[in-house]
Amino acid sequence: MTTLPAETEDPIYRPPVEFDRLAARTDLPLPEVFRRVCEAAADALRVERAGVWLFVNGDRAVLRCVSLFERSKRRHSKGACMPLTALSEYVRAVAAAPLLATADAPSDPRTAELGDAYLGPNGITSLLDAPLMRDDRLVGVLCLEHVGPPRGWTDADRATGRAAADLVVEKMKAAEGALRAPPCRPVVTAPADAAHDFRNVLAEILANAELIGRIPGLPPGAAGRLAKIAASAERGVTLLRSLLAPAPAPKAADDTGEYPCLPAE
Repeated sequence: MTTLPAETEDPIYRPPVEFDRLAARTDLPLPEVFRRVCEAAADALRVERAGVWLFVNGDRAVLRCVSLFERSKRRHSKGACMPLTALSEYVRAVAAAPLLATADAPSDPRTAELGDAYLGPNGITSLLDAPLMRDDRLVGVLCLEHVGPPRGWTDADRATGRAAADLVVEKMKAAEGALRAPPCRPVVTAPADAAHDFRNVLAEILANAELIGRIPGLPPGAAGRLAKIAASAERGVTLLRSLLAPAPAPKAADDTGEYPCLPAE
């Protein structure tokens, strides 16, 4: 199989401008950060797919996609799960280095186990995957996936992939830190602004409930309480939509729902 050569290197690496913009913003809920990072990374690297995958319940048996961007369709989605073998070569390879770069992923021994269930059905030939590390633990993977003839990865490609993963981890840390921050004084705002703020609050509750659920050694019963918190926040989102919509609110998107393309800033 012919592999596309890596493109000519730029002697001075410049991270995507959107990464700097996102790093400076503190008002975006975590799911929105995931979507924006995936879109910016896919556009910068000209790959078809970019996704944030997190391990379910803190173990390494299942990866769950919390954000996926498909570049050709300009579409965002989430919810897919990827079961892994008990002794996953892929997980070991991802955790062992800052980046896992493969030109021919279906035949590479580090990624071959993903072939039948994931790579093949999605037409993925080359991978640039970056581990998401928290407190020296692998909590997930940022996957940058090329569709088409296998391609090589330049140093600039690798730097972009690592920068995207670092940004995701920093925003995850900030979201966790917000749980320990003192509450702010309520501010009276106009109805539209209040609705926007309330929507962000609900999104933060959902994202943080998921993050807490992956912390190992939670007390008995904590998972059930987190599920109730998430369910209440979901009901709040649905209620807010029905109150603000001029017509009957559409059915709330589930874990496999799609999101519109992000507007340019």
